[in-house]
Amino acid sequence: MFLLHHFIPIIIFIKAPYHYLGSVFILLGLAVVIRAASLFKQARTPIKPFEPMTSLVTGGPYRKTRNPMYLGMVLVLVGFAIALGSITPFLLIPEFIVVIHLLFIVNEEKQLHDTFGDDYRDYQTRVRRWI
Repeated sequence: MFLLHHFIPIIIFIKAPYHYLGSVFILLGLAVVIRAASLFKQARTPIKPFEPMTSLVTGGPYRKTRNPMYLGMVLVLVGFAIALGSITPFLLIPEFIVVIHLLFIVNEEKQLHDTFGDDYRDYQTRVRRWI
């Protein structure tokens, strides 16, 4: 993001002092990631993708989104894009979402189905993937 902004800024449309709003998104994203990760630790289930899951975590931010850690990462990226202020950093965010979806979420959901069956299917019907 920084390199794109620095070398190909296209249009700078968020200027001071508004670019400081990026810090709000960065802090919010970090808070969501930390809270979600702490629930995994409390449940004693691995945070690393593709490791065998031992618990289905559905509390905290998992009541609103099935992927709060990834959502938190997206919020951090949005924050950095706002802080930089040009269009080009925003171009990477959809790419990040597609990569996370294809390489992680699809496989994790299959693993959750295989491990938790109907409990996970019920959770899927109640809670959206992102927001």
